[in-house]
Amino acid sequence: MKFFSLENTRPDIEPPVFEIMHRVILVLIWLFIFHNPFPIVESVKEICYYTAAVFFLVLVVTGKITVRFDTPLALPFALYTGWVLFGLFFALDKPGSLHDFGAHLLKNIWLYYILCYYFESRERLMALGWTVIIAAFIFSTVSLTYFYGYLGHKIITRFGTGFPRAQTNVIGFTTVFASLLAYHYLRFEKDTRGRIFLVAALVITMAASVLTQSRGTLLAIVVSFFLLSRHKILYAAIVLSMIGFILISPMRQVIGDPKTYYSRLYPAFFSIELIKDHPLTGTGYSLDALKNHDLIDPQIYEPRLPAAVKDPKNIWPHSMVFILPHSMLLNIPVRTGIPGLILYGYILFVFAKESWRLYRKGSDTFIRSWALFCLAAMSMHVTKGAFEPVDTAMVEVILFSIFAMLTITSCQEESAAKDTANTEIPGGRTSPATAPGELEPALPDKQN
Repeated sequence: MKFFSLENTRPDIEPPVFEIMHRVILVLIWLFIFHNPFPIVESVKEICYYTAAVFFLVLVVTGKITVRFDTPLALPFALYTGWVLFGLFFALDKPGSLHDFGAHLLKNIWLYYILCYYFESRERLMALGWTVIIAAFIFSTVSLTYFYGYLGHKIITRFGTGFPRAQTNVIGFTTVFASLLAYHYLRFEKDTRGRIFLVAALVITMAASVLTQSRGTLLAIVVSFFLLSRHKILYAAIVLSMIGFILISPMRQVIGDPKTYYSRLYPAFFSIELIKDHPLTGTGYSLDALKNHDLIDPQIYEPRLPAAVKDPKNIWPHSMVFILPHSMLLNIPVRTGIPGLILYGYILFVFAKESWRLYRKGSDTFIRSWALFCLAAMSMHVTKGAFEPVDTAMVEVILFSIFAMLTITSCQEESAAKDTANTEIPGGRTSPATAPGELEPALPDKQN
């Protein structure tokens, strides 16, 4: 029950209802993260989140818990949020932009603070990662069996085609993230059964990633595992095996089809024209506005597009419809303007800077390895996000989980530095401390 314990450092934590709320939040947010890969019963996922979010707000407002707003990412988040809020006044679809501002941006920033508070220790950070691995392993195993076994699809068929609320090109965000975690955890896991499970999870989630036949996913695997892998020979073997499998399978016909490339150029050039017309604040934060032809008339923008991306010989007719940019590098400036892209880039810059600092100067192996993992996970998101839409609930939860993991790692480094300073003994000696890479023996109480 230590995992679900409430701090006892304040005498006014009573009445018991607050202790119940505290434990309920932890259980619900754990269920929310576990449920994230599964595109079914979305109402359960939303109930878990909003109940936990409201309870968390009550505990913060009543002073029962204290949330740190001095994290490395707090200022970049505030600047980006402030700019998006400013842009609401100039949005093409003001009601829709206000809705998406709350349902996407504010919701996930609040999720970030909940995760940072409830998974603040090394044990809980590890537990958060295990949750993602197990959920993705179950999703991949069941889905692959159902899709290719029960439904009888051939291997040339892209894994996930027809799945509700889980587009084929989005699945890779979950499966590659889980693969990175499984590979990362193999450094710490000593139990034979645990290592066998991690290897199985790595193989299954990697197979699911490759079978989506998403070029963005394949490139994300190459980039992120290059950063995370200490053994470049093993990394080369993994990449060559993946390439070899693609070359000898019918999958190469799909990946090598030139029309699939032109189908992405159409929304890309369309997005550039939108940015030209709305360079400062964008079209607004609303996703639905991009699909509304009354607000964004294709007949105005299509004549501006290069002839090659409109030629039926190069592109499928159904691809000549602008729904939303298939790239976060275009999606963000389309909706928030060029300043929005700069501020979002600032978030990524601070993230990368803090990851690199912890990796180079972290006090122990645990800190340095988690910092490197976070850097690799973000490289996965940015690489894949450069070619895929990132504004789905599943992807946003993964992104802000990565943000939270780095923040927790940073706070752990801060705590380790304080512990080192407090354990110094006259004569230059220090008292015994946790060995590098080892987990803490017990969950530390949080000081309010």
